[in-house]
Parts: sequence; structure tokens; C-alpha cells
Amino acid sequence: MTNSGAEIVDPHRNVGRTIIFSIAICVVVYLLVAFAVGSSLSLDEIVAAKDHSLAEAAEPVLGPCGFYFTIALAVVATASGLLASVFAVSRMLAMLTDMEMIPHSHFGMSGPIREHTLVYTVVIASGLTVFFDLCRIASLRAFYLVMDILIHWGVFRRLHQEIGASGWVLVTAIALDVLG
Repeated sequence: MTNSGAEIVDPHRNVGRTIIFSIAICVVVYLLVAFAVGSSLSLDEIVAAKDHSLAEAAEPVLGPCGFYFTIALAVVATASGLLASVFAVSRMLAMLTDMEMIPHSHFGMSGPIREHTLVYTVVIASGLTVFFDLCRIASLRAFYLVMDILIHWGVFRRLHQEIGASGWVLVTAIALDVLG
């Protein structure tokens, strides 16, 4: 959502509303799913099923097809999330490259920078997937949090008055990153 802010009508008003609305929808959906799984399976069955407890919970209600249907939905959801993330990151890289905030090399590729950053994003993500297990990839989150804190601090110290950013919002974001 935040990566598409420039294309939204009245982004100053609608981006924040959309983010809050999206988070509210996700909270409701997660609570409903947790309630459905908890109603269908015992705690021991949930622990035994581990990562596929939702599919296990669907089986008694929908039969064997429900188990596989739930797995298919999880694969589609994961793939669509992956594609959305790849395009959002590559778009952000293209924007930062256009602003001359990060260096860029064509490496002999033709086409616009946006296509280059898409290729870079896919290659880097593929390399991380091949060379790291999920625990190591998740530990890279610490790098993101530190980078996020530094960006918020830089905006707070140098730009918040110039761009009209609320100081308390930036300080709150830093505090939440530290807690994360």
C-alpha cells in the first residue's frame, strides 16, 4: 500500500485509512481462522499438525478435499504475496535509483531501470532462498529494523519540519521498531 501511494487519489488522506482498514480486515480474518481451527481441533491436534493445522481443521468439515483445497489456497496466497513483495521492492528500488539515492549499473541489460530492479530483486531473493534456511532469512529482519530506525531518525533530525512530518509519529515508529 505504501509503495503505491503516488497513484492513490488524495494519498495524504487515503493511504493511512487504507492501511488501517487493511490491518483491521487481517485481524478479523486471523481471529476467525484461529476460532475455526480451535473449534475443530484440540490443542494437542493443533500442536501435532504444526504448520498445516488449518488444513487439518478443514478435513473434518469438508472431507479429504478440504485438506487439499486449503493447501492449494495457502500455495496461491503465498505465491501472490511473493509476487506482490517482489514488485513492491523492485518498484521502491527503481524510485530510489531515479532519486539517485542508490547506485545503479545496467550490467548490459536493455530497458528501463524498473525492469532492471525487478531482475535484481528476483536474483537476490533467489540467492537468499538457495543459500539460507528460513531461520537465517528471518534473522535478516534485524537488519531491516536497524535500517528503518536509521531512516526514521534521519527524517526526524533533518527533514521532519521541511516535509511536514509529525515528530511524535516518527518517535513512535522508532520505539515500535526497537520493540520489534
